[in-house]
Amino acid sequence: MARPTKTGIDYFPLDTRFIEDIKVRKIKREYKSDAICVLIYLLGIVYGEEGYYLSWDDDICFLVSDTLQIDEDIVRGIVNKALDVEFFDYHMYKTYRILTSKGIQNRYLAATERRQNTNLIAKYIIKTDELMQHNVTETGVNVAETRVNVTETGVNVAETGVNVDKSTQSKVKKSKVKESKENTIKDCNAPSAGRRGRTFTFESLVLAKYGNDESLLEAFKDFEIMRKSIKKPLTERAVKTMLTKLENLAGDDIDKTIKILEQSILNSWAGVFELKSGGDMFGTGGNDSEVRGKESQGQGKWDKYDWSKGRKDV
Repeated sequence: MARPTKTGIDYFPLDTRFIEDIKVRKIKREYKSDAICVLIYLLGIVYGEEGYYLSWDDDICFLVSDTLQIDEDIVRGIVNKALDVEFFDYHMYKTYRILTSKGIQNRYLAATERRQNTNLIAKYIIKTDELMQHNVTETGVNVAETRVNVTETGVNVAETGVNVDKSTQSKVKKSKVKESKENTIKDCNAPSAGRRGRTFTFESLVLAKYGNDESLLEAFKDFEIMRKSIKKPLTERAVKTMLTKLENLAGDDIDKTIKILEQSILNSWAGVFELKSGGDMFGTGGNDSEVRGKESQGQGKWDKYDWSKGRKDV
């Protein structure tokens, strides 16, 4: 049975100076720390559910209020203030009763550009100069270089090999797109300038072992991005070692394999380990010490680090 098409994303970028943003500061001045809680919670819903917008109504207001234990009137006031200072786009809210912004939409498009299918509701897309680089029209958005199917209800965004760091888009022939895709994947997996000759396509190793499971492949890609971000890119040997260890930990259980990868991403672990007991994916307490001990004894092929919590390599 095929897995359902994924709409939202599991992680979203949050600027380290988020609280210092002038729009956030204006909201915070009036609603104090409640403003920060509500704004971040709303962003989580936006990115996690539809990915680029949130339909705002009394039910959502209640859920936010009930979850954060903040009065509904305060939650509603924070949203109104966010619209007033243009943290969320006022026109889209007034017209469609949705919370979104051009920043949210740009980040979502960047995060999902590797997906084979990303369906967007054309009327919810904000027409800006920045998004015009992606060929925004009255009927939809083209964020790919080829194969875009626009309908009345949305847009089918085809997967391309466009590098996320590029700021311009150009239409090329399908053969050139394929060549660009292969070169981009190789560049992403290059360990360093001194080892370019050892580049490889890690997807081929994953596909050979697990087959074409979109959710699993996406989890591997997220793990690869996390490794790259702390300048510990995956090598071919490292991927083969990880695949062997995953087989020992999860066997043929795809869902468990995905959870193990997500656990390592959430904890910023370079390696993969047995799932934490009790459903807690964050590595704390005795189990974490056990992992450190294994690393210090040289039993693992991965360096231990913590991307978000400041752990030292061991």
